Amino acid sequence: MSGIAAAGPRLMTTGRTFRLTLGAAGGVAFRNIQLTRSLSNGVSESSGYSDTETAISPAILGDLGFIIGSTPGVNFVIGGMAWVELPSQTQTNSQNLQENPSGGTSFNAASGPFTILNGPQVYIGPYLGIRFGH
Repeated sequence: MSGIAAAGPRLMTTGRTFRLTLGAAGGVAFRNIQLTRSLSNGVSESSGYSDTETAISPAILGDLGFIIGSTPGVNFVIGGMAWVELPSQTQTNSQNLQENPSGGTSFNAASGPFTILNGPQVYIGPYLGIRFGH
């Protein structure tokens, strides 16, 4: 799960039923990452590996879209959006686990640290929304 809290300017063309809109914002991205591990090839764990990490990083958001509907009132907005996060490297803690292959021989194996985030994260995609007001 993730989200962003951001603030910035928005530009809109004039008109009553069809307008172009452009926005940009800077803020903070919040991300909660839940990890679980399952093994294959007949290997099982006495207790499964799981961990949760929270990452907070600077982010920017930009969008370009069209507002459709009469103004003032309820409008539909459709467009494209880009979201860029700049997280620092985030890792989970290491954990030693007792692993039991199907042959019956057990062994200890180190697990982690796993790098979850490292470097810019870029998300690009369409959006559809509802807008209230003028």
